[in-house]
Amino acid sequence: MYIEASRRKNGDFARLTSPIISVSQKSTKCLTFWYHMYGPHVSALNVYTKTTTLGPAIWSKNGTQGNVWKVTKVDIQMNQSFSVSIQTYTDLLL
Repeated sequence: MYIEASRRKNGDFARLTSPIISVSQKSTKCLTFWYHMYGPHVSALNVYTKTTTLGPAIWSKNGTQGNVWKVTKVDIQMNQSFSVSIQTYTDLLL
């Protein structure tokens, strides 16, 4: 997923949502991904789980994180089927 942070309107966002991940009993899944957040217009990158509705963020980074790619792992404990949404947006109110 990529969103250009410059030349955007305030509040622009991109969301990547996974297919449904089947879970029949409580289990832990591990989400691993790389991210690159650099520049004055970078606002936030959030990871959510969704069953029937989007839950609260289970992982979040805000602001510029340096001009490097970083890897992260997020453990997700669920007891029902779910999908994962990764959302990034820009904030031009600087």
